[in-house]
Amino acid sequence: MGAALAGGEWAVFEINGAAIVPGSKPTITFEEGRVFGAGSCNRFMGGYTVSPDGVKLEMSQMASTMMACPDPLMQQEGAFLKTLGEVTGYSVNGGVLTLKTAGGQTIKAKR
Repeated sequence: MGAALAGGEWAVFEINGAAIVPGSKPTITFEEGRVFGAGSCNRFMGGYTVSPDGVKLEMSQMASTMMACPDPLMQQEGAFLKTLGEVTGYSVNGGVLTLKTAGGQTIKAKR
């Protein structure tokens, strides 16, 4: 399950309804039970599982590097990684991946 997630890098363009900081490039890649990518300054990695019905998505054992960078990027990365860690579901519609939390927060990305 979760075949729609795999197959290359997703470029994040929106975090919780806000466009990403100009010039930044947060990304997410799903590959064989592993999730990894760029937060804005730091790399992150962890595991993921998709429910048998393909509706629920859960991240696990998330970790990231700890480099500091300018404030707008640090704020964006903090929101991105916090939201990513709380994801409970996803959809892919019209080439856009939407990761959703139980609280209604979203991360949107496209290839």
